[in-house]
Amino acid sequence: MLAVMVYNENRMAEVRGDRNISVVYESFSKTKGEKVVKYKKGPPSEGWKKDLVDKSVERKRQQGKGNPIEEDKNEYDENIEIVLDKLETLFNFDSDDEDN
Repeated sequence: MLAVMVYNENRMAEVRGDRNISVVYESFSKTKGEKVVKYKKGPPSEGWKKDLVDKSVERKRQQGKGNPIEEDKNEYDENIEIVLDKLETLFNFDSDDEDN
C-alpha cells in the first residue's frame, strides 16, 4: 500500500510542478528495436512520509498497548446497540397513541 501512495504522490508532484524534468536523453530499446526518449526528473518530496509516521506514532501513543482493531470493534458494537434501541423506539408502531 505504501508503494501505491509513493507512486500517487510522485504523480501528483509532477502535476503540481514540484518535480521538474532535469535531463532528456535518448537510449536504444532492445524490445522496440529503436531509440526512445527518456526523462530524468528531480528528487521527489518525501516530507509526507515523515508526517505519516509521526501521526501513526502519536496515534499509537494515544491508543496505548493492545490491538486497536479489537477495541474499535467493541466500541462499534456498543454504538450499534444504542442506535438500534433508538430506532426501535422511533419505529414502534404498536403504541396506543394511534387508536385515538
